[in-house]
Amino acid sequence: MEIDFREPEIWISKSLIQHWEPPFQSVLITEQEKEEIYTNIKQFLLERYPARAILESGREKGDSDGYNA
Repeated sequence: MEIDFREPEIWISKSLIQHWEPPFQSVLITEQEKEEIYTNIKQFLLERYPARAILESGREKGDSDGYNA
């Protein structure tokens, strides 16, 4: 998952999780694995960047899917 750290908010989305890096690029990522990866990334960002809003891509500021530490 690529994340842009230049803005005050950090935008993430489960849809950005698309494939494993080589040499595992041919192995499919299950929806359960995507959910686990997304949850782990979100938790890491909340712990590492507590002053920044962590928002899900495709949502507007203030929507309930935004996370703020």
